Amino acid sequence: MQKIVLWGMLYVLSVPLLCFGQFSGNNLVEFQNGKLPSDNSSFSTVYNRLVTNYQYKGLKALGTIEAFQSPIENRNYINLSQFSLRYKQDAFSIRLGNFYETIGRGTLLRSFEIPGAILEDLSYRSRHYFNRDILGAVARIKFKNIETKLIYGKPLNYVFPPTQVNSRRLDEIAAVYSEYNKNQQTVGAALMNYWNSGDNTTYGMITASGIISPSLSYYSELSKNINDYTIEDFSDQSSFALYTGINYTYNSFGLSLEYKTIKISKSALV
Repeated sequence: MQKIVLWGMLYVLSVPLLCFGQFSGNNLVEFQNGKLPSDNSSFSTVYNRLVTNYQYKGLKALGTIEAFQSPIENRNYINLSQFSLRYKQDAFSIRLGNFYETIGRGTLLRSFEIPGAILEDLSYRSRHYFNRDILGAVARIKFKNIETKLIYGKPLNYVFPPTQVNSRRLDEIAAVYSEYNKNQQTVGAALMNYWNSGDNTTYGMITASGIISPSLSYYSELSKNINDYTIEDFSDQSSFALYTGINYTYNSFGLSLEYKTIKISKSALV
């Protein structure tokens, strides 16, 4: 009864906003019928993902309901897999809930969504969406040539389906990233703290990017474990990741050269 009253109050409060804002959504449904190699008979499954968006001026809300139904009970679920609120005004923005955020090119922290892709692990046989979001909060602020973002949250381990809720968000991170831009050149730096099962590690990152000419641009990024190793230590025992790339374009012709190396010793980059 309390849940019914709560949902009723939320509905009444949301009606004025819905009258003035913009509402949109999409729905993904997949139906399967067949037989697994280990089964003797065929069966049907249904996967459904409903995404709703609401925006009113600088306020934006997002909700995602994900469900999977099959004849096998322990594979089934229906839950609110994503919900977020974002507020943006001028050079400041904040988002609470589920969000996608990547620092630089992702050697330190990355999240993603593969549109329309659905995963099914052989160990669980429960289908779910192919994404890696972060549950927490992110804030951005820009002042003249400097932009800073603060991130806190728990990244999703997409290997596990929603039925394994206790295994999906074991990692926890807190990060700050700032970049300075002038004359089409940008330099940035980040610090990130990472927790998992008692492990507490600090990582640092520096970036440099810019436009050399109308046809030539570059980007470089270096991430490193600075908790267990000194900044200048790049020995076989240290942990670091380096990415650099150069892009060249001329009319309809384009050429990219990239180099990436990752050395992981104690614990992986997130």
